[in-house]
Amino acid sequence: MPSASATIRFQDGHLLNGLGYVEHLDMTIPPWKLPIQRLHWGRAISAADAVVWIRWESHTHPLALVHHLDFSGKAQTYQQDTQVTKENVAFPDGYVRMNEPRSLRTGIISQTVFQQVGWIKWFFPRSIQQLGETKWLSRSYLESQQNTSIGWAIHEIVDWV
Repeated sequence: MPSASATIRFQDGHLLNGLGYVEHLDMTIPPWKLPIQRLHWGRAISAADAVVWIRWESHTHPLALVHHLDFSGKAQTYQQDTQVTKENVAFPDGYVRMNEPRSLRTGIISQTVFQQVGWIKWFFPRSIQQLGETKWLSRSYLESQQNTSIGWAIHEIVDWV
């Protein structure tokens, strides 16, 4: 759900409402067997649009997908004519520009993601524990045939060592 309505209820009863994102992945092979050297992934959400992208760099199976949902109900997924970089995502009917990136997390997965739940890392091979990642929060500017909107993006680059 690239543009879910989200509500957080704090213990003191205070509510925080906004736009959210939910993803569910079904994989038929373990992630450490994917033929990837580098992964670019992210999402941008505004009051008018949502864009989700993935690009994996691979010697054997390169892939780039961009999914654009405008809130008039039009959804389109693009595999051709897309370009994904740290700063921009371009697709046939628009683009997302990301400015003012703030680092949310950077380092080796075993010291970032698995740091909070250290016991779980033993279920993953060393190749996964040694993935390098950088994740940012950026101001996003989305320009499409339907809308121009400002929102937020969370995006990351993951490197297989």
